[in-house]
Amino acid sequence: MNQFKKYPNFLIGFDRFFYRKEHKSTRRRILSIIVLILIALLVIYGILVATNVNRYAFLSLFTRGLRDQKQQQDFITNIGIFTLAGLSFGFAMQVKIFNIGISGQMLAGASFAFIITHYLAKAGFTPAVGGQLITIILSMFVAAFVSVLTGLFKIYLKINEVVSAILLNWIIILIVGTIINNHFIDSTQRLNGNFLSVKFPDQYSFYVVNGPTFFTSNTGWMWTIAVTAVSVVIVWVLLRFTVSGHKLKTTGLSSSSAEYFGYNKNLLQLSSFAISGALAGILGVVVYTGQASQAIDFSSVGRFGLSSVPIEGFNGIAVSLIALNNPWGIVILSMLFSLISVGQGPANLPTPQTLSLTLGVLMYIISIYGLMNYLKPWRWIIIKIYGDKNITEYQNLENNMAALSEKHLFKVKKLQKDLNEQLNEQYGSKLKVVLMVLINPIKILFLKEYKEQINTYKNEYVQERVSIVNEFYHSCVFNSILAAEKVIQDCESSKNQKLLHKLSKWNREERRIQKLAATLEDEMKMQVNKHIKTINKKISNLNINKEAR
Repeated sequence: MNQFKKYPNFLIGFDRFFYRKEHKSTRRRILSIIVLILIALLVIYGILVATNVNRYAFLSLFTRGLRDQKQQQDFITNIGIFTLAGLSFGFAMQVKIFNIGISGQMLAGASFAFIITHYLAKAGFTPAVGGQLITIILSMFVAAFVSVLTGLFKIYLKINEVVSAILLNWIIILIVGTIINNHFIDSTQRLNGNFLSVKFPDQYSFYVVNGPTFFTSNTGWMWTIAVTAVSVVIVWVLLRFTVSGHKLKTTGLSSSSAEYFGYNKNLLQLSSFAISGALAGILGVVVYTGQASQAIDFSSVGRFGLSSVPIEGFNGIAVSLIALNNPWGIVILSMLFSLISVGQGPANLPTPQTLSLTLGVLMYIISIYGLMNYLKPWRWIIIKIYGDKNITEYQNLENNMAALSEKHLFKVKKLQKDLNEQLNEQYGSKLKVVLMVLINPIKILFLKEYKEQINTYKNEYVQERVSIVNEFYHSCVFNSILAAEKVIQDCESSKNQKLLHKLSKWNREERRIQKLAATLEDEMKMQVNKHIKTINKKISNLNINKEAR
C-alpha cells in the first residue's frame, strides 16, 4: 500500500476501516460474504452448464444486461424493489421476527392507496406536486396496520407470526382481487385475458411519462431510487445511532436481557412490525405505480385464478438473509439480483428460473456463513500473500496500523476541539455560543489554521505508515530467509535427505521475498540478495549430493 502514499486521504480511510479493531468483525463478515457469493456463482454456472445451457450465456449476463436504455431503467427500478423488500424483512429480523407477510402488506397498502387516490382524482383533487407523497403515506399506513395485526396475534394470542402472516397474505389477495374485479378492473385488458385494475392517476404515480430528459421519460426509476435511498439512510441511522435502534437489537439478541434492562419488549416488537410494514407499503407503491402498467396487476399471481401471492416479498426475504440483514449489504445484493433479473433475457438464460436458481443457491451457500468463521478465508489470503511463517508479523502490523489510525483521529479531534474553544472565546454572550454550536464545526473546516495543521498531520501519518509497512516487509523477508536457512542447516547436520521436501517450494518463496524486498532500502536489498544466493547455492549442493547417493 506504500504506492498510495501520494493519496493520504485514501490511506487514512483505508486504514480506518481495515485495521481499527471495532471494524474487525465487519471486514471479516464482508470478506466471508464475498467469498461465499463467488462460490455460489461458480455453483450456478456449473448447474446451468450441466443443464445444457450455453456456457457463455451466464458470462454474457454481466455484459449484455445493461446495453439499452430500457434495461438500464429497469435495472435501477429493480434495485429499489429488491432493496425495499429486503429492508422490510431485515428490520423485523432485528428483533428476530420472521415477517413473511411482506407480499400481503404491500398489496394491502398499495390497494388502499389506489382506491383513495382514484376517488380523489375523480373528485378533481389532482395536485400538481406531491401527489406521490400522499400515495406513499396511505400505503405505509395500511401496510403497517396489517403488519401490526400480525404482531398483536403473536404477542397477545401466541399465534406464530409465520402462520398468521401466511393466512393474512391469502386473505388480502382474495379480498383485493374481488374488489378490483368487481369495481376497478380494466375492461380492455380483461378482454385480452389480463387481470389488472385501471391505472393509478398520473399525479399520484411514480411512473413519469414526460420527464425532463429522454432517460427520465416513460419510467418510474427517479421516484423509486429517491424513496429507496431515503429509506436506506433512515433505517441505517435508526439502527446504528439511536437509542431505539439499540433497544431493538438488544431485544433481538436476548429478550430476557431486554426485560432485565427494563425495555418494553412487546412495544419494541410491535414498533418493529409497524416499521417493517411501512417499508412494505413503500415497496407496494414502487411495484404498482413505478412500472408501465401503473395498476394493481395480478399477472404474476395467476391472473383471475389468484394461485399465488406476489413474489417480491419472498425475494426480499432471500436478499435480506443473504446480506445478514445489513441495510448496505441489502443494497449491494440488490444490485446483483437486479442485474440478473434484467440481464437473464438478453443473455438467453432461462427466465425467470435463473433468478430463482441464484436466490436459492445463494441462500444455501450463505447458510454456512458460520463455517467461514471457522475456516477463516482471510487467513488463507494472508498466508498466500505473506507466507505461513509471517502470521504473527501481520497481526503486529494490524495492531500498529490500528494504533496509528487512533492516534491520527485523536489529533484531529483535539484540533477541532481547541479551535472550537477559540471561536467560542470570541463570542460576547453565552446565547451566541449556544447558537453557533452547529455552525462552528462547519466553520472550522474552512479555517486556514485547520487546513495547514491537517496537512501536517497527513504528512506525519504517511511517514509513520511507510515506516511501519517497511518494518513489516523487513520482518517477513528475514523470517522467510531464516526459516529456509534453518531447514538447510537441519539437512546438512542430520544428513536426512527427507527434509529436502520442505525446500520444494523455495522458488515460490524466493519470488515472494523479492516482491516484499522491492520497497526496502538498497542496502537491505543487497543483504537479501546475498542471502538468496547463498540459499540457492546450498540447495543446489544438497540436490547434487542427493543425486550422487
